[in-house]
Amino acid sequence: MSKLLSFGEISMKIQKIESTTIWKQQHLKRFIAGMVGYGFMMPLTIFIGKRIEAGILVQIVFALLPVIPFLLAMSAYLANMKTMDEMWRKVQADALIMTALITLAFSFSFGMLQVMGIVQTFSVFYLFPFMVVIWSVSFFYLIVKNKLL
Repeated sequence: MSKLLSFGEISMKIQKIESTTIWKQQHLKRFIAGMVGYGFMMPLTIFIGKRIEAGILVQIVFALLPVIPFLLAMSAYLANMKTMDEMWRKVQADALIMTALITLAFSFSFGMLQVMGIVQTFSVFYLFPFMVVIWSVSFFYLIVKNKLL
């Protein structure tokens, strides 16, 4: 049976995690800038992109604009992983592996249901938010499992 933690105990554990500096300041700033840029560009691109009456090349370039800040954020994430200690790097890698395997099982299962005509098509657009949720749950699970929180 698990023991419930008080607010004070949780606060102390969070301070312990923060003191290990999972994120270096310069990488965190780049990551946040990239994700804010991605979050801003995505709806803007969808809203304006559907109204552009230009050649296919211009439409493709415009549709892929949100990828630029996303790549900035991912490069900051990878650079930050290089600065982490071994335990945090292992937790991050394990969360990514769990995410990949769960996404693989989901996409294979959904694909089979589509082939059988049981479900309609599924837009790949929704795969990224799905993976973010799975990664978040996996990351939190591994933090608790390894008693880092």
